[in-house]
Amino acid sequence: MAIEFGKVEKYIQNRGFGFVICCFKRANDNYPFSSNNHKAFFHIKAIKKFNDEIFNNLENGNINDIYFWFEIEKTDKGEQVLRLLKPDDEQIKNNPTLIGILKNKFLDTSTSLPKWIELAVNDVLDKKEIEILKNARNILEQIENQKRIERQREIQAENDRLMAIRQQEIQKRKELEQIQEREFEQLVNEVQSFSFTHSNQVSNYIKRNRLGNKYRHLAGVLEMSKGSDTWDFIGGIDPKFYARLCSTLNLSNQNSGATPTNFKSFNDLNK
Repeated sequence: MAIEFGKVEKYIQNRGFGFVICCFKRANDNYPFSSNNHKAFFHIKAIKKFNDEIFNNLENGNINDIYFWFEIEKTDKGEQVLRLLKPDDEQIKNNPTLIGILKNKFLDTSTSLPKWIELAVNDVLDKKEIEILKNARNILEQIENQKRIERQREIQAENDRLMAIRQQEIQKRKELEQIQEREFEQLVNEVQSFSFTHSNQVSNYIKRNRLGNKYRHLAGVLEMSKGSDTWDFIGGIDPKFYARLCSTLNLSNQNSGATPTNFKSFNDLNK
């Protein structure tokens, strides 16, 4: 035999039977009996024998929020309600397993307090014990709430830090683009009178005249690749501006089939 506290889940009036959720079993799988899906079968005769009020509610079709204490017996077909118990029954009042589960669940602040716990606690504990439990839960909830606030602050602080970093990166990119734009216009004005025909002539001009510092954000070292071969092309133009430079100065490339794989500006190389 096992003691349970349950809530009526279903009642088939014309057949006189139903099912009650076993709250202790659902709350603690270590509770010492097995129940199919945490439910037990009951017959209306067992209800009528022990509790007229619950019997009348069921017969009138009112099954909402019907809770009761009961004793379970095991049968070949599963567990079923043997008899209903009163809250002051010695099997309930002097059952340390039941009371221990109730107190632990009452103090579990990871979830909201289930209604069945409140009802069962009110049945088996005196007012002083209930008050102690409520105060303890209140303290635990305050602690959890403070931890939650601190975690939210930490998350917000980290989000603010990351946002500030992103904003700085965006600002740096904008400033770099503005500098590159100025260097691009300056380079075009400087070399357009030479009537260069190929892009490598511009790069050679920058390298030959040691203009790496003058165009340090626009020009640099291009890593080139062709098949399994890679090499550095000094004086190369940032690929983001290369096509625009060729179009503006009407330049052709060498059609070597090589492709740029990486670019480092002279500015970055000198850091």
